[in-house]
Amino acid sequence: MTPPTPYQITRIRLINFHNFVDETIDLAHGGHLFLLGDNGCGKTTILDAIHYVLTVGQSLEWNAAARVAGSKREGRRIQGIVMRYNLDCGAINRDGGITYALLEIEGRHGLPLTVGMGISTSAMDERIKQWGIIRECPIADIPLLIEDEQGRRPADRLELKELLKQKGGFHGEPKSYQHELARRLFGGEENFQEVCRFLAMGKAYREIASQSADYHELFKSLLPEPKTEIFERIIDALRTLDQSKSILDDLERKLHYLKSLQSFTLNIAADSEASIRYQWLSWLMRETFSKNSIETLRQQIASRQQEMAQLIASRQQEEETEASLRTRLDDLMTKDSAGLVRQEKEGREELSRKERTLAKKKKECQNLSKIQQASTRKQAEQHHTLVRQVSGLHSELGQGASLLPFSISQLLTTLDTIGRSEEIITQALDFGVQEFSNLVSDTRDQELRQLTLLEQEGETISNTITDLTTECHRLRAMDEAQPILPGWTDCLAAMRTGMLNPRPLYSGLEWRPGLSRQEQETIEESIGQEIAATLVLSDPEFEAGRGIAILWPGIRISCPGRGLDSLPDWMRTAFDLTQSNPTCLRCLAAEMQCDFGPLVSVVNNRRVLSFRSHDRGLLGNPARLIGENSRREAIKAEIKGREDELRQWSRQQTELNRRLKTIRETVERLDNFTVKLSTGINSIQQTARLASECSQKLTQDNALLTLHNRQHEELARETTLLSTRIQDLTHLISSNRRDWLPWRARSVN
Repeated sequence: MTPPTPYQITRIRLINFHNFVDETIDLAHGGHLFLLGDNGCGKTTILDAIHYVLTVGQSLEWNAAARVAGSKREGRRIQGIVMRYNLDCGAINRDGGITYALLEIEGRHGLPLTVGMGISTSAMDERIKQWGIIRECPIADIPLLIEDEQGRRPADRLELKELLKQKGGFHGEPKSYQHELARRLFGGEENFQEVCRFLAMGKAYREIASQSADYHELFKSLLPEPKTEIFERIIDALRTLDQSKSILDDLERKLHYLKSLQSFTLNIAADSEASIRYQWLSWLMRETFSKNSIETLRQQIASRQQEMAQLIASRQQEEETEASLRTRLDDLMTKDSAGLVRQEKEGREELSRKERTLAKKKKECQNLSKIQQASTRKQAEQHHTLVRQVSGLHSELGQGASLLPFSISQLLTTLDTIGRSEEIITQALDFGVQEFSNLVSDTRDQELRQLTLLEQEGETISNTITDLTTECHRLRAMDEAQPILPGWTDCLAAMRTGMLNPRPLYSGLEWRPGLSRQEQETIEESIGQEIAATLVLSDPEFEAGRGIAILWPGIRISCPGRGLDSLPDWMRTAFDLTQSNPTCLRCLAAEMQCDFGPLVSVVNNRRVLSFRSHDRGLLGNPARLIGENSRREAIKAEIKGREDELRQWSRQQTELNRRLKTIRETVERLDNFTVKLSTGINSIQQTARLASECSQKLTQDNALLTLHNRQHEELARETTLLSTRIQDLTHLISSNRRDWLPWRARSVN
């Protein structure tokens, strides 16, 4: 990024400033300035002038080097500068005078900025008068000299103010000049004061140096000579301190290192001791655990050995009993050759098994009966729930049926039929609402499309109302009607901001008393809004106004130099020449100058304007720009028209909002209907599926219970037959007089 260019003094102008009558000093490219010349030729005077302009005389001592160098005479005074006082010949301007000192400075954007001060006084003891100049222009554009009967002379304060009145830049008081100077060049009052003190000090030293032949002696006189031996001792002491500091730093680093080693050694010793202690504890715990384990194992071994001895003895006893029983069984089997005892034994075993199976089957039948009863109750509950849900959906849908944009009587009839049917589960599972869902979806889409269109229309109406409200506020703030041209108001405001004084052409025209409204309408329409809205400027302001007007194409400007000296007859009969502005009349005459027209005729009951080379039908719009009364009436009519239009649009907005509310309520009802229908049908079908599953399970439970009951009856019959057979065997054994045989067989077994 290129740094900003600093301010540079490029030109100096002095008028009646001490020994300078009218001098301009050019500084090429704002370079360094070297002033060479004999004593008294004005070198210091130039520096004083620069200092005075840039500091408004603050902290300035005129020719301060004279007293600093040892002169006993009083330095210069500002009155002496103005009256051009000299020690040899006295004041040249004995009756007083006017002095100017100006600087041309190249600004940061490369544009010239002229700053300067004017001073006047009439005597050496009189108080001076000061004024300032700050203006962005070359120094030559400042009119400092004027010519009159006395010849060429400097302009006084009032004359310069009048000369600069049009373009600005004059400051009648030093304070105003100082404030603007500080703002433009120094960035504020604080920096300005610092620069003033710095310039005063630098000027004094420069003047001292300019009168010194030996700079070494000069500085010796200004500064006391130092004592070298003291400085040498101080330097040696500083070197010793530096060395000591280096040694101390090294010792501190070593001490820090030793402390770190000591800390590590202590930590290692502590960790080693802790490690040995933990190892000893670990071995001690292992030894204790091993001893306890060995003792426990010994006790278990002794217990197992004792149990083994008892089991061996018991086994031997059982083996002896088994041998005895086998011998007795063999004896019994030899005596029972028909096998009645064996048959009775097998029969009783079979009977025992049958009885256990029969009890188990009976218990299973009881459990299945309970399950079947629970399934029956659940199936009844689901059926009742299904009926209640169908009735509830019928009632819920029927409540809002009248508010829907279509009929749902068929749906309600179907629900009522399902709720009364014996086959409610099957019909509920087969029931479908796709037809009604499609009807609701299509109706909702139509309502949403209409809602979107109405919302767009509502946004357009709202924007229109906003624009009309803004337009009404704007019109109420106006005292009279203005041209309706793009950028005309902005162009007018920009010119007035630029210190110009434009006047709309129509504001300088007034109707002749007695002119009918129809004639006013015809003439204003003949002139046209573009011409009537022409901005008229004075001749000196025309160029500046043109530079602004070109930014708004279509806006016309004019000046007195563009007007005609003679007015056409139709203008003399149409306008009040005593109340109308002559410049506006002349400019209008120039715009309307032609060889033919304007003339008005009637063709087919319509008024036709013939002007220049064309004919056109007249619109008949009322006059709204020419004439103060016309403008006031026009603005009132426009305000009333906008208010009527605003009321009409407001009524449309109210009606539209009502329609929007109705459609939104309809869409909301459709959404609620869809949710109720979908939720209700899903609940009904879910309950129907559960009821169907309960019915299927009940059927399965009934079949399983029937099967188990048959099996239970079969087992009971078999058990009865087996019991009868055993009774027969027992009777047979009794008839053969072997009463001892069953008892012995049973005891053996």
